[in-house]
Amino acid sequence: MHRRPVRRRICVLSALVAPAALAGVVHDNWTGHGTPANPTPWGNGTNWEANAVPPTGSLVAFGSGFGSGLNISIAGANPVSKFTVNTSQPFILMPNAASPTTPLILQTGTIFRSSTSSGTQSIPAPLLQGGNNSWLIEGTGALVVSGNISGSFAVTKAGAGTLVLGGSNSFAGLQV
Repeated sequence: MHRRPVRRRICVLSALVAPAALAGVVHDNWTGHGTPANPTPWGNGTNWEANAVPPTGSLVAFGSGFGSGLNISIAGANPVSKFTVNTSQPFILMPNAASPTTPLILQTGTIFRSSTSSGTQSIPAPLLQGGNNSWLIEGTGALVVSGNISGSFAVTKAGAGTLVLGGSNSFAGLQV
């Protein structure tokens, strides 16, 4: 009877598959190191910690780097999995002026506004949900989403922070 080394094959296969499964899951922070502009484009790689536009599926965070401006255009943005706000800066995430109806795509994931956030951050850019999303809104001030939210999925809002929705929304509903 000939026995095959199944355990070794599984370990080798796991070692090869695990990094591939995590490929594209990048956590990137907005640094605002790009040339100051009004608005400054998301698609300018020098505005990001990795000096490149975050790839599809990334976990992006807006914290303390706003040297290139507080008005940020979603021009050049790839779909994101998680969008974090961790700042008191009143930034505005604006539509792409060349294509104002093109949305920022939120894949199945979250919007997270930290408990240390304050002031008002605004998103007049349209948002498209790629799946059910959980929005955890904390801190003082508010997250104002005045852009149209679309997609056939629901938004679940959690947290004690203020979320203000506007626009002609066509998503599947809000659960609080």
